[in-house]
Amino acid sequence: MATVEQIEVSIETAKIAVAKRDALLRLSKNPDFKLVIEDGYFVEESKRLVLLKASPAMGSTEHQENIIKAIDGIGSLFQYLVATTQTGEQMERSLKADEITRDELLEEQV
Repeated sequence: MATVEQIEVSIETAKIAVAKRDALLRLSKNPDFKLVIEDGYFVEESKRLVLLKASPAMGSTEHQENIIKAIDGIGSLFQYLVATTQTGEQMERSLKADEITRDELLEEQV
């Protein structure tokens, strides 16, 4: 059975994940974020790199590897943002359950 202290740690961890998710949601509404990251990096830079990868002038192994690394970088950032949102959603749900469990454990101790 979980102790109150363990539940408190879980609650604090969940609150941090939810705060990160909320910060990311605020950022995603920012026009500058949309211009630079969502449209500029995820869309325009992705297109540029894919077209560059197909260019005969970029056919050397070194050029191809560098392009693939850049494409992977875009994918990694996108995955991080998605994971941050999903983790925040999951932690928000567990936060409520942990708070109920903590309250029940505290009542038992009285």
